[in-house]
Amino acid sequence: MSKIIRTTSTIQDKFISISWRIATICNYNCSYCGDPKIKPFKDYEGFFNFVEDVKKKYPDKEVILQLLGGEVTIWNKFVEFLTKCNEKSIKISVITNGSPSVEWWKKNIDKMTYVLISYHYEHSSKKHFREIAPIVRHKASILLMTPPDKFDEIIEFGKQLSSECKIVVVPKFILDVDGKPYPYTDEQLDFFQKNIEFGLKYFNANNKIANNPKIFAEYDNGDVTKITHKQIILNEYNKLKGWRCFGGLESFFINHDGDVFVGLCGRGKLGNIYKRNVFFPDEPFICDVDYCKCMQEFTAAKKEIGVKNDQT
Repeated sequence: MSKIIRTTSTIQDKFISISWRIATICNYNCSYCGDPKIKPFKDYEGFFNFVEDVKKKYPDKEVILQLLGGEVTIWNKFVEFLTKCNEKSIKISVITNGSPSVEWWKKNIDKMTYVLISYHYEHSSKKHFREIAPIVRHKASILLMTPPDKFDEIIEFGKQLSSECKIVVVPKFILDVDGKPYPYTDEQLDFFQKNIEFGLKYFNANNKIANNPKIFAEYDNGDVTKITHKQIILNEYNKLKGWRCFGGLESFFINHDGDVFVGLCGRGKLGNIYKRNVFFPDEPFICDVDYCKCMQEFTAAKKEIGVKNDQT
């Protein structure tokens, strides 16, 4: 049976990807969220200095930022930060729980390149999502956080929301602290394995590489196939301990204290944006964790050590 020996993504061709967990404070307290919610927001000036260094290192590529929380929209400098990113031609992708008001979304949606809005059944209002979805649909997708015991109810809401508001809705399984799915039934896991999403015909093709990068797997028999985030987790393609990770060469992760790493795993520290001491490695990092727990990790290539004819 053939096995995967490397993964790549389309985002690498044009972009350097930066993920920044700006804080861990949130206005929700979901039972399945592991964040401690105690790290406050800081200033952003160190970030733009870092971006200038990245652009000097990679002058032929654009910078795309994925801003993570906590909940980023409760940051009192969030809109100001978006405006500055726009001025500096930084594409910005935001993950949010969608809680700001309808009027807020009307004023600010076009400051972002792409928005992934998570529906959290314990706190989110179905009425609110029906109100904001028509406003954001040209820039956003809805991510349905779908626990096993609420599966049917949330999936039905996702179908209705997509049909009524003409927006892409993506059901998402929930992971435990070890990066493995909750105890779903075989039928539920089969649903996720089939990558069922609602309203894909409504997806805006503008900036498609940045908004929806494709991930490819190369096998030891020479075959190359497209794989999805769901398949990576459910088939355990994210078990890459001992592989070469090209985070730090093709992407970066910044934590709430400004420390820069090769990935969201917090490995391979490269410096700190506030101290302006970040260095850029020349070699890939050798993965030393059991699982890649976050799909942003796969914006950077992963290669098994000893791959035949591999020059890197």
